[in-house]
Amino acid sequence: MIEPKMISNELTQSSTQPPILNEAKSIEKILGFIFWALGIFLVDNFFNGKFSSLSIFFILLLGTLVFYLIKTKKNIVLECKIGIAYLACFSLSFTIFNNEFVHFMGLCFMIAALIIGYAYVERPWDKTKDINCMEFVDSIFVTPFTCFGGLFKVLTTFTKNKKKNKTTQSIIIGLCIAGPLMVVILSLLVQADYLFMKSVSNFMTEILEMFNDVQLDRIFVDIVFGSLTASFMYGVVKGNEKEEIKKVFSKNEKRITMESLTMIISFVPLLIVYLIFFVAQITYYTNGIIGQLPLGYTYAEYARSGFFELIRIAVINLIIIMIMNSLSKNNDNKTVKYLTLGFSIVSIIMGVLSMSKMLLYISAYGLTTLRIVTMWFMILLLVFFVFIITHVLNIRFKTLKNCLFAFLILFTLLTFMNVDGVVGWYNTSHDSSEKN
Repeated sequence: MIEPKMISNELTQSSTQPPILNEAKSIEKILGFIFWALGIFLVDNFFNGKFSSLSIFFILLLGTLVFYLIKTKKNIVLECKIGIAYLACFSLSFTIFNNEFVHFMGLCFMIAALIIGYAYVERPWDKTKDINCMEFVDSIFVTPFTCFGGLFKVLTTFTKNKKKNKTTQSIIIGLCIAGPLMVVILSLLVQADYLFMKSVSNFMTEILEMFNDVQLDRIFVDIVFGSLTASFMYGVVKGNEKEEIKKVFSKNEKRITMESLTMIISFVPLLIVYLIFFVAQITYYTNGIIGQLPLGYTYAEYARSGFFELIRIAVINLIIIMIMNSLSKNNDNKTVKYLTLGFSIVSIIMGVLSMSKMLLYISAYGLTTLRIVTMWFMILLLVFFVFIITHVLNIRFKTLKNCLFAFLILFTLLTFMNVDGVVGWYNTSHDSSEKN
């Protein structure tokens, strides 16, 4: 028999519980509101070209993520702490310099780095193995969208009463659907009847006069795109917490393989074509090294053709190398090694020759931001292929990890080198040397 005292204690405990969500849900709600505010802040400043304020955005975003990780008692490993410190320092680059092209590259880098970094917190990579590049793709393009609508659900959940929450959500969804439909229908009705058009015009004029100093269109854009940005950020956090996401790359499923003979028949002819093409065009390709311009070419055409040749060949060769290594039956396949070595050497030779052509163009017309970025990208590709060759010679060399570190170092140098200052210094000294 249950004692009356026990019943009264249970009733007292239940009555003292607040009619709101538990602590975990409250933290999610706080996270959602912060993300929503940060999303609007980012969109407003980005569309208005205020790149300097991005430093504030990323510092606040990093602080929010650290706060959430601490409150949810996540294990922040040493690599993540170093990464947080690095990204916090890197975010200052938006304030120090004022090159919009480099700032845009920095913005893309910071977004990708934060997404991949947070994924690393939830599912750390095996330090004994190389990075799985498919995890990068999954972290950026798949995982965030598994919880893309989670932010809306959190922000519209006010009590434990599921029926009231569902009603609130239905009202908001209805308003979101009705808004665009009203705009379309009203525009058609205005075109159909002159008197109705005049009435609507007078009504809208009165409304706009009430908000004379407020840019309604700008507020609308900020809220819509800011909400989408916030939903993506929330999806990054909550999507990586899903157990099914964590288990995706831990499965040892059977994979498709390719025989060595098939690889030889498929890819050796391409190497032969590369060799024939290079021999046939040896004069064209070596003109950049000796500082001569081929007949019928301008400096701009000569340099641009070199860059796009490198891009095409590098992309094709990288895809081929990835296909061969992913379809190989074992990591010590000699056929894959020799083919990888061949494609890498071809790419490096083409890269060096293309860089020489770009240097010839720079010596004639000077530096610009785009030319510096072009040279930087060429150097980055050359480093990648050197690492690939190193992996062929030493199977323990972790190619993707070292490529990632090389990219971080080179991109940091590009960001903090003061591109505009270097361009001005080089062009000034180049002009003065020509006059002398």
